[in-house]
Amino acid sequence: MQKFAGSAVLVLSLLLIPLSFGQDLPAGPGRETLKKVCTQCHDIDSVPRLRYSRADWTNLVFSMKDMGADATSAELDEIIDYLAKNFGKGEAAAKRVNVNTAAASGLETGLGLTAKESELIVQYRGKNGNFKDLSGLLKVEGVDAGKVQAAKDKIEF
Repeated sequence: MQKFAGSAVLVLSLLLIPLSFGQDLPAGPGRETLKKVCTQCHDIDSVPRLRYSRADWTNLVFSMKDMGADATSAELDEIIDYLAKNFGKGEAAAKRVNVNTAAASGLETGLGLTAKESELIVQYRGKNGNFKDLSGLLKVEGVDAGKVQAAKDKIEF
């Protein structure tokens, strides 16, 4: 019963936390599988905000399978690996990105930005110099301020 209650809380948290991330998830193995499998029943906009342990992601993914998600065991493992790597608790999730030195690809994967937004930050930095604080980063035209705000704990200058 306790395992079911924990799974129910995880499922509800995925369904009740709306964000403006759309489907802008970090690139990497498992991203397309996550989109294919998980969007059969619901959106995945809340995923970038969640920070679960690998065990919690595993419980959540298998509870979705129990509720009818159509995926093979290999696909489920790929989804769990992707979620744990990109949205897991621990050292990897706590890794900060220096917006003054990171390449566009590092900004994209580390902060959950699109490739275009990451390039705009690098271009802005090249023309205007290093960022001093979050307000400077928010001045970059074409970058979703909501994404920057959501990633502020992972940004360093």
